[in-house]
Amino acid sequence: MIEYVLALLLNPVANNVHAYTEDFAQIVMLDELVAFVRRLIKERCKQLAGLNVDSALFYLWFDEQAAQLRFNIISDIHASLPFQCATRKIGDVTPILEQLLSSICSEEEIVLLNADDEHEDEEAFVLNVFTTILAPDAQC
Repeated sequence: MIEYVLALLLNPVANNVHAYTEDFAQIVMLDELVAFVRRLIKERCKQLAGLNVDSALFYLWFDEQAAQLRFNIISDIHASLPFQCATRKIGDVTPILEQLLSSICSEEEIVLLNADDEHEDEEAFVLNVFTTILAPDAQC
């Protein structure tokens, strides 16, 4: 299963977003997902070697509204990530993958909010984003 998903992800950028179902969460273990992300990072490092790029920033996050694990690579000269919400850069992918698995299995009701509604009582949303620098010469 993981090999199939990895094969999809190693194809062009169109495969940088994946939605997961409850069935997926029941058959895939957290350690398999962590190993998958590590291998994905290694493969992306190899790809950089052929592109004449010194380094790049790999980032990964869980889009809870869409139930999608998302990732991207941008130039590492960017000072900030391209999100409109507040972000928290983390160096361990595990909390994001745990959130993915627990969200898929959750039976919580989705609450839709209008942009015009005032939500003064709510804490500001902060998105956890796993980040790491990719370099062709480095041990990714």
